[in-house]
Amino acid sequence: MPQTSLTTFPTAPPAVTATAPPAVAAGIDVGGTTLHVALVTDSADVLITKTVPTEPTPQTSLETAAAVIADLCANQGLNITDLTGIGVGIPGLVAPDGTVRHAVNLGIGSEPYPLASTLAALTNLPVQVNNDVNVGALGLAFFYSHHTLEMTPEHYVSHINEPSGEKLADLAYVAIGTGLGVGMILNGRLRQGVIVDGEIGHIPIDPAGPQCGCGQRGCIEMYASGSAAARLWPHGKEGEHAAAALFRAASAGDPAAIAARNTFCDGIATAIRVIVLTMGVHCVVLGGGVRDIGEVLMDEVKRALERDAETSRFIESLDLISRVDLVPQGVPTGAIGAAALLLVDLTQPLPTPSAMAIRPASVGVTAMEDGSSVQDGTAVENSNAVRPTVTAHPTATAHPTQKGRCDE
Repeated sequence: MPQTSLTTFPTAPPAVTATAPPAVAAGIDVGGTTLHVALVTDSADVLITKTVPTEPTPQTSLETAAAVIADLCANQGLNITDLTGIGVGIPGLVAPDGTVRHAVNLGIGSEPYPLASTLAALTNLPVQVNNDVNVGALGLAFFYSHHTLEMTPEHYVSHINEPSGEKLADLAYVAIGTGLGVGMILNGRLRQGVIVDGEIGHIPIDPAGPQCGCGQRGCIEMYASGSAAARLWPHGKEGEHAAAALFRAASAGDPAAIAARNTFCDGIATAIRVIVLTMGVHCVVLGGGVRDIGEVLMDEVKRALERDAETSRFIESLDLISRVDLVPQGVPTGAIGAAALLLVDLTQPLPTPSAMAIRPASVGVTAMEDGSSVQDGTAVENSNAVRPTVTAHPTATAHPTQKGRCDE
């Protein structure tokens, strides 16, 4: 069973001038076996996070989430009623009334489950729910819109020459988990579909390929997903992520693993190419379960993109390599995006930072058992965290969002 972990984050000290305290919302990122909960300010500062295992039923999972939020508030000197509300990112189909279907991570099947209203009743707070891939894209854009990040020389230099964040107004977040999905920020706004959202994994690229669970053959996610990695390389250790096992074997020089890794990365490169060709986004950020493979994944995806460019001057001219990167290490974008559902006006463009960046250093302070914290190996105090107070919301009215995509 996953271990509970608690993380606090340093934020800038409060301004000396009299200003309104920042609004704070709770964000819940529903994973495969865990709930990742965070308190986030309206400046995309993460005050504190905690990860706990999911429970056997959706009701008990939501009760656990409500208790965790209350504990995190107490840690930050807040009452739960001080929060602007609670946002939830969840794999599944999310209806406008906040009901959810096919969210297997919480044991929710084809019958609509009233997630928003149930959590609102438990906390007496407004609740918004959206699909986890949409929330991941929103979290990235929200974080980038408020933070000037460090930019390494090899990234974006050939594509962006001016110190501007405007290019991040068009961003694609590619979630490579069990399946493959994409969340989009277009013109600074979260793009949400009417029927489905971001089901790029179900675009067929090989009519003679393996049959997908959707009924089609040769879908992209049959080559670029966690399930694809398991099919391509079913030799991993027990409990090891399939893609990690594949890359480990390939790095050790196994010829079959190298061929399977190339197929996997060619699939990711195809997804990137389709996204840029159809939507014209300025950057594509890779996340999901494969993110922890790290730079070796990026290196191989770049090689796949280079192979594509060698056979097409048109593809070469798009400079796809300069547009691609990984989700920032240590930034809980899912929880940030869930909280952002309550903190930003989704009908308006997000602000852009003063400097473009896509590769931040890890941010985070891990709480130790003795109550102290460690950041980059150095003991630090948690007293620098901003402890805001915000206007209470006495009602428990849910504020659900538009329908999200279904992540298999």
